[in-house]
Amino acid sequence: MPSEFWAKLDHREVDPSRQWHMQESETQKYPLGARLSLADGRMFRYAENGAVALTPGLVNSSPDDGAEKEDTITVAASQGARSITYTAVGTITENQYADGLLVITDGTGQGMQYKIKNHLAIAAGSTGTINLYDPIVTALDTTTDVMLVKSAFKSVIVAPDQVVIPTGVAPIPVQANFFFWSQTRGIAPVLSEDSTGSAATERICTLGTSAGVLTTAGGAPGAAIIGRVYFDSLDRISGDYDVTFLTIE
Repeated sequence: MPSEFWAKLDHREVDPSRQWHMQESETQKYPLGARLSLADGRMFRYAENGAVALTPGLVNSSPDDGAEKEDTITVAASQGARSITYTAVGTITENQYADGLLVITDGTGQGMQYKIKNHLAIAAGSTGTINLYDPIVTALDTTTDVMLVKSAFKSVIVAPDQVVIPTGVAPIPVQANFFFWSQTRGIAPVLSEDSTGSAATERICTLGTSAGVLTTAGGAPGAAIIGRVYFDSLDRISGDYDVTFLTIE
């Protein structure tokens, strides 16, 4: 994409066919996970909201509906092929895993991954075709175990707990099932839960115990780190949208 586009985004001179970082869209205009960098250091990833509207300033995550569980493919796929034949463990809706990954977990070709282009709906226990952007590098056979993993930026929700993988912060209100730019780096206001010490010692921000909020008071083992306190002279205040320097990526 031409560099002029990013400059126009920064100056609000937006082509109607494109989507500014402070706009939502009912239709998808970019690949999920596409990155937008602004001149002031803020970064965003293109995401699809889930079934519940989002409010700005809350941390979002991918819903923990799991991957399509590991399964052995039943039809070999040759080197260079751009599709595999797959038997679904559970019910798969059309394009549920589009822009996600096909991960080779065991057997021939193990340790590799391929981006999923599209697929039709597949009933549980039935066989369907998973189309790929990437050609198969190492031929797959019936010893190959694969797992379908949804894009982290598809059907996002407000982060429900402290140990999910955060995908960004909504910079604007987003309607259910609309597409938006989710902020992942740089200065952002984020809802704070609490702080038990001083700003001088509590610098790292993690997910709090309430959905979508941050805390500097320490978190559960494995709590996701979201960023750092921006002003070292101010303690965070519960219920305020405090200035945070996001370091999700």
